[in-house]
Amino acid sequence: MQHETEGISRVRMGPRDSLRRAILSARRLLMRASLPVRFLSVTAALFALAMGVLGALLTGQATQSVVNGVATTLAGGDSHAIASYLGDIDETAPIDEQTRHLLDAYFQIGSDAENSRLVQLRIRRLDGVLLYEATPGILDNATQLELDNAAKGMVSGSLADVTIEPLGPFGAHTLPLLRIVAPIHRVNGSDIVAVASLYYSGRSLVSSLDAVLRGVWASVLATGISVAGALYLFVLGLNRTVVRQKGQLSRNLGRSRALTREVHALHEASERLRIDSIEANEQLLARVGSDIHDGPLQLLALAILRLSQPVGDESRRDTKHAAALTGDAMRELRNISTGLVLPELAGLSVMQTVELAVSRHEGITGSSVKRDFSAEDAHADTGVQICAYRIVQEALTNAFRHAKGLEQSVLVAITGPTVKLTISNRRADPPSGGEDAPRLGLRGMQLRVEAVGGGVQVKMGSDQVVVVAQLPLSSVRVTRGQS
Repeated sequence: MQHETEGISRVRMGPRDSLRRAILSARRLLMRASLPVRFLSVTAALFALAMGVLGALLTGQATQSVVNGVATTLAGGDSHAIASYLGDIDETAPIDEQTRHLLDAYFQIGSDAENSRLVQLRIRRLDGVLLYEATPGILDNATQLELDNAAKGMVSGSLADVTIEPLGPFGAHTLPLLRIVAPIHRVNGSDIVAVASLYYSGRSLVSSLDAVLRGVWASVLATGISVAGALYLFVLGLNRTVVRQKGQLSRNLGRSRALTREVHALHEASERLRIDSIEANEQLLARVGSDIHDGPLQLLALAILRLSQPVGDESRRDTKHAAALTGDAMRELRNISTGLVLPELAGLSVMQTVELAVSRHEGITGSSVKRDFSAEDAHADTGVQICAYRIVQEALTNAFRHAKGLEQSVLVAITGPTVKLTISNRRADPPSGGEDAPRLGLRGMQLRVEAVGGGVQVKMGSDQVVVVAQLPLSSVRVTRGQS
């Protein structure tokens, strides 16, 4: 029983499913079509609906106008003739035989007409009593509204298929008839004494109406096609413009992407050259330090050995003095060469690199530096290592030179891909040394940091100097190359 119920519901839902699938298929086909085809399809459907409604309204109005015109024309002559036959009838008595014969003769004349054949004639009093009926074969009666309007002096006309009662071997059938309901006025007066219902053959009228309606529909169709065609041509032109602009935009987008790739390539090349220049500068400094160490220092050492040889009592004191001065110069050159030669940083982490810079500063200056390396350690690119080493070295050197290394501290914090270096010291009062050297040193420090894509801030308070540098673990060149 359950299977039978499911089968019946599937059968009942079948047409709905088919209609839904048809609608979905039509929608998919419409979405796949081009813009002009979609516009033409939608416009055709909308214009067909609009033209159908407009054509129906115009058809109804044209039909009613023609029918009313014909009905008014025919009713004018028939009402006058019937009124002359009826004369001054009694409003309560039936018509006499002579009047009936006259009406029969009039009906016969109307029935023999070629163009507008009279098929039926009925005359009623104002109270609805039937006074005269030409033939009983027409199974149709005027509506009460038409009778009331005729009693008020108005003529009503309508074209309808009227049923004819069976006659002999012929069964009941319908004929297109023009039904006219008109008032009958008193002879030589304006009073309405009766109402006449006249039925005329509607074949000629139907033919005339068909011609009129064909003209109406042809005009409506021509107007709709003209408007739809004009709109289609307009949309077709717009579609061509859109397609042309779309192609132009696509080509421009391709050129823009190519230019973007070239800009990225040039930027990467410039960054690579900048990093290479930093490395070349470091190598140059290393060579300069080596040259100073191997050249002047060796000569000074030889001079010290020669001056240290005793020649006499008087010259011994001068020799010792010259040896002391030469030793001081040798120590100064050694300090300079030690600062120029960059130690080996390969394989060192960020914390180890900073620790190496601090330790060397303490060893050279004999001062102490407070360290805070509480953050987790990480490895950085070689360029970033060199920059971090030089920043710490330069900041501590400035602190020792201009503030005698008072309360020096170095803080290292690593947050994600960023290294933050904070080097601070207490400021001497008054500051020792000139002001030009720190300015040049700070400028060089800023250029180093910006070369690897970082930033640096120097805060000089009344009692403290703080240098804050933020460096990426990966230099700008490496990061953009990966992206």
